[in-house]
Amino acid sequence: MNQLDILKINTGDIGICEGSSETSKTIQVATGSPFSHTTQFFWIDGELFVIDAQKDGVSPQTYESWCREYNYKIIVFRNPLQIREAIWIRKALHYSRVKYDKKGLIVGLIKSKTLWFWKKKDMDDKYRNNGLFWCSEYTMKLIGVENSEDYSPKGVHEYCLKNNFLKIEA
Repeated sequence: MNQLDILKINTGDIGICEGSSETSKTIQVATGSPFSHTTQFFWIDGELFVIDAQKDGVSPQTYESWCREYNYKIIVFRNPLQIREAIWIRKALHYSRVKYDKKGLIVGLIKSKTLWFWKKKDMDDKYRNNGLFWCSEYTMKLIGVENSEDYSPKGVHEYCLKNNFLKIEA
């Protein structure tokens, strides 16, 4: 497990994760990346929480319980233009209990390996703005990026690097 120095983590920081489960390996192979998941961190009453989209949907949980359950290796990035903490938490929790977009994820994975077969319009028509999330889509929605459903964990990592997000050595 990749335990972070949690005192270096701020509300709104992004975790880009490498997992070892079969689902993680499938995402890594399909996207050509070591990354398979994204999450966001926030503090409430001195306790660190994560909120992300997992198979059961978007939900917050304590960092400790999340680490025990998923055992990810994590890289942390901080948005240099992060909004106020209370606003970020309200925005993140607004989507709590939104269901996981399993169909969208499957189509996205297939599309990433068979791009010649899929027309962008197919993805647009069937899965854009359907009110469901996969992890990287939820992360990008919180950042405020348009077309958040176009992002994989690899894409979130590239976005953070391109947009000068600060890598936190936690």
